[in-house]
Amino acid sequence: MKMKHNTFAAVLLSGLSFMTGSAQAENYSYSVYLTPTEPLPASGYIPWAEAITERTNGDVTIEIYFAGSLLPARDNLTGTRDGVADIAMHPISYTPSELPIWNIIPDISFKFPDPFVTAFASTEYGLLDKEGNSEFRDAGVVYLGGYSTPSYQLICRDLDISSVADLKGKRVRTPGGPWSRFVRSIGMVDVNIPSPETYTAFERGAVECTTADLSHFIAGNKLMRVAKAANNMKLGPYFAGASWVINPQSWNGISPEHKEIIFEESAKALASAIAGYVRLSEESIAAAKAEGIAFVDPSEDLSAALNSFNAELGAEMVKAGEEAGVMNIEQEVADITGLMEKWTKLLDGVDRTDTDALSKLVWDEIYSKLDPETYGQ
Repeated sequence: MKMKHNTFAAVLLSGLSFMTGSAQAENYSYSVYLTPTEPLPASGYIPWAEAITERTNGDVTIEIYFAGSLLPARDNLTGTRDGVADIAMHPISYTPSELPIWNIIPDISFKFPDPFVTAFASTEYGLLDKEGNSEFRDAGVVYLGGYSTPSYQLICRDLDISSVADLKGKRVRTPGGPWSRFVRSIGMVDVNIPSPETYTAFERGAVECTTADLSHFIAGNKLMRVAKAANNMKLGPYFAGASWVINPQSWNGISPEHKEIIFEESAKALASAIAGYVRLSEESIAAAKAEGIAFVDPSEDLSAALNSFNAELGAEMVKAGEEAGVMNIEQEVADITGLMEKWTKLLDGVDRTDTDALSKLVWDEIYSKLDPETYGQ
């Protein structure tokens, strides 16, 4: 259903809206749990909404509700399904029972640390793979694309973090999943605290390390003042989420011509969002080095521990899928692995700063294959 919202209230809630003077405009609410200055919204979602409004001549306008002002992150799937929001950014890890396959396949990121690969491969899986797409459909929403962070790494309060012996016993905050399993496998103590509390936990010594992408030196948790070092070992990007899930009635109210525009802009936004995130991470690394943060190479035994963990990853994913009742999990693990390998090859030699080339690749390989007359029906 198309959600009719009072424009003034929307501005107060979101701090930003995209409106035109068209009397025929239909307003679509978009729940994003991030703030507007974070890289995915700033480089991807805001330009996406603006471009759709402009290219549809105001017939489709999208009002973004930031920072959970419309729906908290954990409710984005059910809230969109139930029509509280028309569109939402959804972190999949909050809904393991509704999306069991999608809560297992992100583990594969440990083997594929390139965020462009994980973002594009997972989007293809969600849009074009039968099981990857139907899990969202069965959950009551229309999937339109994914995202990825840069690769997570260990950021710590101490300088001695190169070896297994250095890290053993250190308390570390992780987002769960494979990051939690890996740090426990090398003797670290996984501490369950919310991400926004990481800075305070560092400051007070409640944790010695966190697993996070390196943009968190200057953005996110802003750890520059409380961290001393980062380990250069890559622990995989976080791609367990959807940039856009859409209420089916809202989606069906959009004309095929306008859906085609949305497909085109989604390809562009996906490429620009990841490029913006990577750019921020690179800026953060430069700033950290300028402030004297140490970047430590992993020792041979730590690298060996990661290789051993990765060697068992596929079997662990299959085991988790079987425990979750996913009957075809071996095939799904093979499918997502194959897509990661495909995109690794497709992106070989591609300039990662050329968002036009990246978005064209995403369009040609993924979104151009969607039929605006039938997709999401």
